[in-house]
Amino acid sequence: MDYLIIGGGISGLLTAYYLDQAGASVCVCDQQEFGQESSWAGGGILSPLYPWNYDPAVTALATWSQQHFPDFLDHIHKESGLDPEYRPCGMLVLDQMIDSKVEAWQALSGQTLETWDTERLKQKQAGLSIDGEQHVFLPKVGQVRNPRLLATLLAYLEQRPNVSLRPKQGMKALRLNAAKDKVLGVETDADVIDAEQVIICAGAWTNKLFPDANINVKPVRGQMLLFKAVPELLSTIVLGRKHYLIPRRDGRILIGSTLEEVGFDKAITEMARLQLQSYAYDLLPDLQDYPIEHHWAGLRPAAPDGIPYIGRHPDIEGLSMNAGHFRNGIVLGLASARLLSDILQGNSPVVDPSPYAIQTPQSADNPV
Repeated sequence: MDYLIIGGGISGLLTAYYLDQAGASVCVCDQQEFGQESSWAGGGILSPLYPWNYDPAVTALATWSQQHFPDFLDHIHKESGLDPEYRPCGMLVLDQMIDSKVEAWQALSGQTLETWDTERLKQKQAGLSIDGEQHVFLPKVGQVRNPRLLATLLAYLEQRPNVSLRPKQGMKALRLNAAKDKVLGVETDADVIDAEQVIICAGAWTNKLFPDANINVKPVRGQMLLFKAVPELLSTIVLGRKHYLIPRRDGRILIGSTLEEVGFDKAITEMARLQLQSYAYDLLPDLQDYPIEHHWAGLRPAAPDGIPYIGRHPDIEGLSMNAGHFRNGIVLGLASARLLSDILQGNSPVVDPSPYAIQTPQSADNPV
């Protein structure tokens, strides 16, 4: 193989997609079934929450992804026969007016914005209980249903002759096999996998699996609820008070999410359920008529300022990374994978790669 990818979440699978498109052979491995961690657990909003609050490096990746997601999703839908449930439903931000920060972000991203007063909001989305007189609507923001996106992408990759998918490879005990700062492959508790190019896409587990890589990614738990509601009870994503409602095509409504630094604990809590339930009922009172169908938690891979690590490792030849997307693994995933593929294939990068470069003490002492 040309590349061995460690991690079969959205980052690993999209990286495999773009490397395959470039003509490379790829093997993707994971310690369990693919796409079972934060890639599955998230909401699938194709935008950062409050996107004007992020570093321009995050905006650059989000903007490229948003521009290319519709064609990408259409492509894998047609090729796989599965539907990722892309829905361009827009996002309504309740606790925000268009101010200088929002205007600066709009100029950078090119996003379309609308101002909704209370009367227009009632016309467009009845049933919301809201305060304030003006709200921001982003009509171009879409969503996907995470588990169905992952199933669609996996079905597509399974058809590709140069892509090998190896879930449940016993990688709970794993280390790089290297000699003189050059990758030779990886060693697991099951076997040794030889590879001259290894890409780490291990999400929140990146530091745990590769403590010598000198990067900073930590887990942050997020809990979510799913209501079994009916279609058109809610027609758009609604964001307010740092939580959100996401309406699925079949009427289900997802409520998220908490931010908890509790290590690798994925337990759900009664406190979080009550907090999310209260938020949902306050914002959309009609949800009290529908049952809670599911409550779950995932571990986000948080890098400093939410800026992922994308690129070659400066001190270990043959090692690259695509990890640390925090709350934005889906929306940043397409651009991140394409950027890493461009770097590894020597192509002109789709965005400036410098903000995502891996900085280690050794590389800082020896700048290029």
